[in-house]
Amino acid sequence: MTAEKWGKKIDYFTDTIAREVSARKRKQMHQLANNLSKDVSAKISAAETKIKIRLDIAQRQITRDINKHLSQVAFEEKSKYINMKNRYISQLFEDVRRDLNSFTQTLAYADSMIQHIESVKQKHAFTIVQVMPTDMHLSEKIEAATRLKVEACETDCIGGFIMLTENRKIRADYTFKTRLAEIGFNTHGAPWHG
Repeated sequence: MTAEKWGKKIDYFTDTIAREVSARKRKQMHQLANNLSKDVSAKISAAETKIKIRLDIAQRQITRDINKHLSQVAFEEKSKYINMKNRYISQLFEDVRRDLNSFTQTLAYADSMIQHIESVKQKHAFTIVQVMPTDMHLSEKIEAATRLKVEACETDCIGGFIMLTENRKIRADYTFKTRLAEIGFNTHGAPWHG
C-alpha cells in the first residue's frame, strides 16, 4: 500500500472517528439538555406547587379575615338596628302612655267606659266593676249609669276596667294594659304612671 492510500485511509478513519465522536457528543448534549429540561421542569413544578399551597393558605386566611370582618360588621349593624328599634319602641310606649293618660282625663273616656260596661253587662252576669284608683273619681257616674258596684283595681291596669261576678269567680279584663298586650305590646317594665 502506498503512502497515499494510507493517507486516505487515515483521513477516512479520522473523519469516521470525528463524526462518531461528534455524534456521541451531540447525543450526550441532547441527553444533558433533556435531563436539564426535566430537572428544571421538576423544580418549576415543585415551585408552582409550593406557590399554589401558599396561595391556598393565603386565600383561606383572607377568606377567614373577610368572614370575621363581615361577621363583626353584621353584628355591629344588627346591634345598631336593635338599639334603634328599642329607642323607637321606648318612644312609642312613652307616646302611648302620654296619650292614654291624656285620654283618661277626658269626658269621652268616662262616656266610652260607661258604654263599654253597659255592652258587656248586657251579655254577662257581672255585678262588680273595678277601675284604676286614679279613675275612682268617676265611680259615682259609673254606678249611676250602670247600677253596678265600683271598686278600685288592685293592680295597675293603665285604664279601662275589670268586671267580676258577685262571687268573683268569673273575671273579664277590659283594661288598656290587657288590650295592648293582646295586640303585641309588652307593657312589663314600661313606665305607665304619669
